[in-house]
Amino acid sequence: MDLEQRVGIFKVDEQIEKDVSVRIWREEKRRLFSVVPAVVEEEIYSKSGVSLKLKASLKLIDKFEKSFGLLQVVDKPSNYNKRLTPFSTLSIAQFTSFLFKEPIENILISEKCFKSLDFLNKSPEERIRILYNAYFGSLWFNSFYFRQKKLLHSSVPKVKVWQRISVKDLEDWFLSSNEKGGMLEKLRKKGFLIPRYGNAFRVTGNSNNIVEPFGLAQLIALIYDSSISDILMFDDPYPKKISKVFVEKRVLPFLSEKNIIADKKYSLNEAADLAGINRYTLYDAAKRGIIPNVKFRRNGKTKILGIDLALFALKNTLKLYFTYSDLLDLFGTESLDTLALGMKSSPKGRFSRHHYVFPVYDYIASFAREKILRDYVLEKESVFVSWRGKQFRIGSDVQKKYLKRYGLKKFDDSCLEHISDELAGVQDPVGDSSLNVLETEQLIFYFDGFDIVDIKINLDLKMDRRKCGKSDGFMKYFT
Repeated sequence: MDLEQRVGIFKVDEQIEKDVSVRIWREEKRRLFSVVPAVVEEEIYSKSGVSLKLKASLKLIDKFEKSFGLLQVVDKPSNYNKRLTPFSTLSIAQFTSFLFKEPIENILISEKCFKSLDFLNKSPEERIRILYNAYFGSLWFNSFYFRQKKLLHSSVPKVKVWQRISVKDLEDWFLSSNEKGGMLEKLRKKGFLIPRYGNAFRVTGNSNNIVEPFGLAQLIALIYDSSISDILMFDDPYPKKISKVFVEKRVLPFLSEKNIIADKKYSLNEAADLAGINRYTLYDAAKRGIIPNVKFRRNGKTKILGIDLALFALKNTLKLYFTYSDLLDLFGTESLDTLALGMKSSPKGRFSRHHYVFPVYDYIASFAREKILRDYVLEKESVFVSWRGKQFRIGSDVQKKYLKRYGLKKFDDSCLEHISDELAGVQDPVGDSSLNVLETEQLIFYFDGFDIVDIKINLDLKMDRRKCGKSDGFMKYFT
């Protein structure tokens, strides 16, 4: 054996290749690995760490150390436990190469590789998987790993994609120190915690060190043997529940009081005057891109939708901090589970506006905006037609298409009467077809549930008829 071999599959003596313990390991353990374990050249791996990393018994490790002389012991640093037996990372890589029949250069990795552009351009999840595969079994990472395993009796942390999670927040999640020399600092330096906004983390302890959520979720999933889909939360019911109260108690009253039309576009000056906001404040916010759904344009051409104006005005961006009482006023609620929203107060009972309040507000406001535009604006502009005991909605977009096809300017009672008469004239028997198209003498209706999503003139749809088939496709709703 060449104990200095660094390239290719590690070559061993024939007696080692035929050893029964090796054959048993390959038959029973090899299938448990989805990827070949990697080894970080600069790290320290103990005997127990190698055993854990390769799912190999200590007896097998001892045989390769003492009987075959493959695993080479190195001097341990003075600050490490005397009972630990650290191995040369090259010999671990050679041993792994032999077991998996994989070239050594694919196993032994320098930490410099984790700083390369090729690595940094990978997705956060892939970066964490690579790092985990490499550092798992090392002394420091095992210490972190087993501490988390002891916490398994408590619930597994969930990562909310919309939440701003700082490194400091993770002190509670991982029960690890964020001070200089602490475990969280180690995770940061090794790349296990990735900055959310692309810039490097600031000094240790800074509350603005925001962590990228997908990488964090992948790390937690690997530690707790879970799927990342079990850790990441895209759809949290509690913020939606708060948004309904927010709409009723704050948004709708504000729109009514200020006479703001939710789906109307306003110039910034007009919007500021309506909402009672300083013109410069609104202009500056639009220019800096901190008003969702507003695209800034120069020369006074910027427009803002009424609902976005209301949500910005209610956000109260001039407050420096928020108390619990302020939060209740902000959302119009009688109580608020701040922990469920991922919010922590300072010892003085204050909630950081940039770190907690505004991200949570924007998330809740997004549901409020959707609800207003869907349930209030669309409902207001819609008309309903009754047919066979059911009410069907015709939205403003469908009304406009109908008017354009008939060359009309206004959707009035005569239009609705025409549509009703066409539906009433259908004499086809009730059926159970799965088609969602209904053909009358003059019109063809397209349905989506109880919404009429399009109305076309029959004379213009000779080609469509061939695709639609029989005209009783929507009859299943009238059984």
